[in-house]
Amino acid sequence: MRSDQCNRNRSLAGRALPAANSTVAALAPKRLPTISSFKNDCQVGFGATPNAAIRSWLRVRADYLKKVGWDFAPDKTKVLLLTHSGLAAEQGYAQLAKAFFNSDYFIRKTDEHIGFFGDKLEPAVEAYLERHFGRMFELLGEDAPRLSSQAEKRTWSEAMDKLVELRRRGTVGDVVDHLLEFMHPRLPEKAFKREKDAREWVGSETEQTPSAVTIVRNLRAVPYSEVIALVRYLNGHTPFTTKHNTKGDQFENVLVVLGRGWNRYDFDQLLQWMAKPGSVTPNKLSAFERNRNLFYVCCSRSITNLVLLFTQQLSPTSLSLLNSWFGHQQVIDVGAGGFAALSAR
Repeated sequence: MRSDQCNRNRSLAGRALPAANSTVAALAPKRLPTISSFKNDCQVGFGATPNAAIRSWLRVRADYLKKVGWDFAPDKTKVLLLTHSGLAAEQGYAQLAKAFFNSDYFIRKTDEHIGFFGDKLEPAVEAYLERHFGRMFELLGEDAPRLSSQAEKRTWSEAMDKLVELRRRGTVGDVVDHLLEFMHPRLPEKAFKREKDAREWVGSETEQTPSAVTIVRNLRAVPYSEVIALVRYLNGHTPFTTKHNTKGDQFENVLVVLGRGWNRYDFDQLLQWMAKPGSVTPNKLSAFERNRNLFYVCCSRSITNLVLLFTQQLSPTSLSLLNSWFGHQQVIDVGAGGFAALSAR
């Protein structure tokens, strides 16, 4: 049964994704219990559902889907979002994401602060809380001082207890200042230099602030709880991810959020192209293939259950095509300009 449904969802993706001038074949999926619509008062701009409305729908429907059998463990269910900004808003590190000019700095941990927090400090604090002191010092490596007396061990323990509290209630700046003051554990040299530069740099009115200085100053104001949320996501402890990070992976349940996150993607336009074979002009072929390929990756990730949540306004042509693929009762108006298309066992 599992392999049959997996093949069915792959078939939905494959048949829904023809070459630019070929015929679209529809697939009729099996039933899913009706999901009611929600209301919200946000204004819809540029044909897109507001982020607050998306988060509201996800929260309410996640509870419903749990009741009808969805297991939201990270290895069972994935919620696929298009952009890291949407992911950050949902996962609780939106202010942290805004501190950077490029999401790679914090997603790939190339930023010195984020790399230290994610790879050393947070795992070390977790080991400390679990009383695994040997592993804590192993994780910190050269950033951990050598303790040779009971007094030094007591000082270390007090500093770590204070750090644990600051992580929960303070900002990134509070945590960094604590590390600079007590040196338990030590801030890495590169991060220390960035802090020094951010603190001391004073430019003229016409001089542009260096990007590294701006990032550190922005980051210091971020609640450290957002760093914890980011690390939790990066370590795979949540069901959320971006569409681009799931190629080749499969999960029991998949909920895909499709909207106008970037100018590079327009899924309403994609559906209109699919509904009218031969309508893709040569100058739009690359855009068609880019949208089609990402749509295929999303639809083919599920083994059993698939939900597509469109957060942009869909044309009558697009809705008609979705109805032909999923069945009329499976395409649901969820309010605020969005639609959900449902496929399940």
